[in-house]
Amino acid sequence: MEKKMISIIVPVYNVEKYLPACLDSICHQTLKELEIILVDDGSTDNSGRIAEQYALQDKRIRVVHQRNGNPGATRNVGLELATGEYIGFVDSDDWIEPEMYKKMYDSMVSNGSELVVCGVSVEYTHEKRYIQQQVEKDYTEYEPEHLLDLFFSLKKRNLFAYPVNKLYRTSILRKYQLQFPDILPYEDLIFNLNYYMKIESVSLVEDMFYHYLRRDEISAAGAYSPSHLYACSMAESTFRQFFSVYKWNDIEMESYLCSRRVTDYLAYASGFYKKNCPLTRNERIDLLKKDFLKNPTLKRDILLAPPTGFYQKMFYFFLFSTTPLITDSYYRFLFYMRYRFDGVYRKFRQILFA
Repeated sequence: MEKKMISIIVPVYNVEKYLPACLDSICHQTLKELEIILVDDGSTDNSGRIAEQYALQDKRIRVVHQRNGNPGATRNVGLELATGEYIGFVDSDDWIEPEMYKKMYDSMVSNGSELVVCGVSVEYTHEKRYIQQQVEKDYTEYEPEHLLDLFFSLKKRNLFAYPVNKLYRTSILRKYQLQFPDILPYEDLIFNLNYYMKIESVSLVEDMFYHYLRRDEISAAGAYSPSHLYACSMAESTFRQFFSVYKWNDIEMESYLCSRRVTDYLAYASGFYKKNCPLTRNERIDLLKKDFLKNPTLKRDILLAPPTGFYQKMFYFFLFSTTPLITDSYYRFLFYMRYRFDGVYRKFRQILFA
């Protein structure tokens, strides 16, 4: 196969309803010099068959089938196979604008940058609402000493952690042997932090080329993960290395990491009540006791990080002002409302923490 400008890696798992729209949006890019790598991660529906049908119609598409893993490991398969000078990622239940890779490629080449970031439209299909995540204007940062400020700016706009709104240089990924960790969650965040530490220039593209569709179904990112706390620890270790590279003030760094740990534990507790969680009630209560009530680090962090927002206020009150049994009952009730009576759930949330 001749060398392609951009290799687009698409992890595929049980998305037969959405895969055609995703692949159409990639195949119809105005930039035609693409290599499209579809990694079927053990799909049990027709996704693998649909991928093969598209490969018959478009010779730029290559399909690989493997046993089910997780999104990070699946993307790594695509990384090993990629032959393009640049690499992009698209999730198989999302879609992209026709000009996305042409504009990002032009920005990468004309500015000589090592990373390109575009805007994202987050579309909550169940609620029919949209969130626009974008920068104010096209811009390229060449000064390494300003990259930490740029990181915080992108993070504030929720544009940093995604791999799908970025264009990477393959040469940098190969030189430093960068891959996604085989964990959930935070595999995307850790990958981007490791890449960001190796570069000196970043281009921003204002346009919201990527359409991230948030449906009511369970995704890997929103599912329960038994390795959650290990992933949090790995992310914190990567952040410490990241902030060390950019020589961030130790006091500010510790405050930032403290706040992250509280948020991480909140997400960990919420995971106990996701639809895919296999834990029994007794197992949940045991974890609430062991990982929360008997966790001195968490108690210290909570004293240093006052609660903000609905979920943190709820988490603090029920976990530390009641008992694990009451906490578990409340979470079960809340998530039952959320999954079965979404409108009532939202009104209840507004009244409780108005």
